[in-house]
Amino acid sequence: MRNTKRLLFVIAHPDDEVMFFGPTILHYLRKDNCMVFLMCLSTGKNYGMNKIRTDELYESCKVLGIRDENIFIYNHTDLPDSMDVKWPLEVISKQVLYLVDALSITNLITFDKYGISGHQNHCCIYYAIANLILDRQLPKFCGVFVLETVNIIQVYGWFYAKKTNTQSNE
Repeated sequence: MRNTKRLLFVIAHPDDEVMFFGPTILHYLRKDNCMVFLMCLSTGKNYGMNKIRTDELYESCKVLGIRDENIFIYNHTDLPDSMDVKWPLEVISKQVLYLVDALSITNLITFDKYGISGHQNHCCIYYAIANLILDRQLPKFCGVFVLETVNIIQVYGWFYAKKTNTQSNE
């Protein structure tokens, strides 16, 4: 187990794990020398759906292969699920650093500065982790990787293509 990579996916909301990181999570779960952890910084309270979305996160992770004990969901009042709220970077940094230390994380994987969909919460995670790097607070052995934002059609095109196919088959 000495060479085991311990990966922490840092996401903002339930559904980010499957919408943006599913293939990457599956890739690393298939490797013998990897342990995958998931940190979700909100419960998805937007529109009062936090219980449903949290349950769906656990179900999604079960399908992906992430064990329940490797899932960490936060419900911090300063981190609401909202397109309009800029999350405080120090709150995110503190939570991330705690898990990195507690779990001996060797690699973080999260959003880039554009947050894939431009979602403010996603972008804040990137900047909080960037600050940890700049302030040299992450352990030297902990690498950081970000999911590259691509054209919005590439991000959501599969959804519209499927919807169009379904409608044309009716």
